[in-house]
Amino acid sequence: TGEVGRTYGDVVHRDDLGASYRLQSLTYRMDGRTLFSKAAEDGRDLQPVKSLLLYRGAIEPGDHLIEVEAVVRSGTFGIFTYAEGYRFKVQSKYTFRVREGRLNRLAIVLHQKPDVSLSAEERLGVRYDLELGVGVPVSDD
Repeated sequence: TGEVGRTYGDVVHRDDLGASYRLQSLTYRMDGRTLFSKAAEDGRDLQPVKSLLLYRGAIEPGDHLIEVEAVVRSGTFGIFTYAEGYRFKVQSKYTFRVREGRLNRLAIVLHQKPDVSLSAEERLGVRYDLELGVGVPVSDD
């Protein structure tokens, strides 16, 4: 149907921060265009969302700049209650290299590094998991 060889992209948010952190704001941009932006009101937390589709569709092959900005509030860390309620800004940039004629799936994962010797702020990270598929994505309609 004329779809063979088209280039598609899926960009997905995943929250693997765990119970010790809560999102207060989250913004995703691709090539300067906002894909998603939400902030909680009055210092509250955003409703937890483990996975969120940010973009799905045809995409130009080549490099695309992904930008992530999040404000994360810490909870308790067992005996380390000094970190409770602190807010941290997490920022990351990534070059998403889209391969022509493929289904390019990018999961952007906010996660907590397992090294307990790191400070609460240093434990926060962003990981980019790219998976290349063959063919055209199936519509969710």
